[in-house]
Amino acid sequence: MRLSKKTKYTLYGAALAVVSLGTVASVPAISPANSSITIPDPYTSAVPDFSALLTTSPSVPTNVIKALYVPSDAKLRAQINYDRGSGTFDRSIVINCPYSASQLNSFFTSSLKHFGWNIIQDTKTDSSIDIFASIAGDDGHYWEVGIKTPFKVTNSGGQTHLYTAPQERDSTNVQLRILQMSFD
Repeated sequence: MRLSKKTKYTLYGAALAVVSLGTVASVPAISPANSSITIPDPYTSAVPDFSALLTTSPSVPTNVIKALYVPSDAKLRAQINYDRGSGTFDRSIVINCPYSASQLNSFFTSSLKHFGWNIIQDTKTDSSIDIFASIAGDDGHYWEVGIKTPFKVTNSGGQTHLYTAPQERDSTNVQLRILQMSFD
């Protein structure tokens, strides 16, 4: 069966439209902030704590890093560069907070949801938390943050810059690890 030129062009045009719409639909949409969710404690941007890790390529899109917050009274303990400038972004900070695991879980789940992150996993025990959340970057990629406590700072597994702030009594080290999600 032979198709006329008009029919062929119509089919090609329809196929092109379907492929184009599929491509546009696959681009992540920026997650809006949800101001109806209240954050239980005073907070501050995580940008200053991550700043030394954001100066080299690859880097985090502005909308992703500006959607990440830490408790106001957190102290920076370490910055860890797991990717070492090779491959997808994988870097973290370790902060020290005078909060229990339950308080940290409440703070981070609330602040992440408030600023547009989608909670993928939230595991809490009496003494530990593991939270994973994702957000669409304005670079067309999805980004993930992992929040883990307790976290022991070591020099293994990446390039680590330790700060001299001592571990405070009745406080907890918390790791915030940002990763560019890869679907390879």
